[in-house]
Amino acid sequence: QSPTLAPLPSQVPSPPPTHLWSASPSPDPTHSEAPSPAPTRRPDRVPSPPPSAPPSAPPSGPPSASLATSPVQATQLPIPSPEECLVNRWPKGMGKARTRSTLPAKSVVYTNPQLADLVASEGWQEGQVWTLRLRAWSTCSHTLTFGFAHGGGFLTFRVPGGAEGLKIVAAGALGHECELTFLRTFDSCLDAGPVELTLAQFGAFRGNCTDAELPEDA
Repeated sequence: QSPTLAPLPSQVPSPPPTHLWSASPSPDPTHSEAPSPAPTRRPDRVPSPPPSAPPSAPPSGPPSASLATSPVQATQLPIPSPEECLVNRWPKGMGKARTRSTLPAKSVVYTNPQLADLVASEGWQEGQVWTLRLRAWSTCSHTLTFGFAHGGGFLTFRVPGGAEGLKIVAAGALGHECELTFLRTFDSCLDAGPVELTLAQFGAFRGNCTDAELPEDA
């Protein structure tokens, strides 16, 4: 049976939503520093203003890649043995998570009791590196962020707007109180009316398995 997103229980404290990406402010075209007028007697001492680099154009269009990676710099994480990346420690029989709602922020996708087998796994400890794998479908028009609660959020991942079966791989270190964690949303869909969102084919692997062939058994 597919679990349903539910409002975050009030008795479980949760950290404030964490924005894992930010847009650099664009330079203001109406304001720029004009160079000082050159003195008439010693023009050779007037430095020229440094050239300013043009702002990068943001990407456009729907997501077309089959793989989206976490903002974590996975290349800096230790590489596990190949055997570790073949053992999927995601709880068996969990099924897919699906919602057809307005998707409020801080909604619980999987509760801590549902993740009991995962948090009881060897190596599920603060500071240890794990890899999360899943596929996502979303009718929301913009990107949504998900991840595990506590410690400011960890193993976070983004589901782009309009994703259709997008394979997502996120790797990183587990945060504080990871044994009490649960999977949740970090923001809400701003679209008017309900949206459909499905997360499925979860896998959890000990170590940085972002470059490994992960088994599709969940």
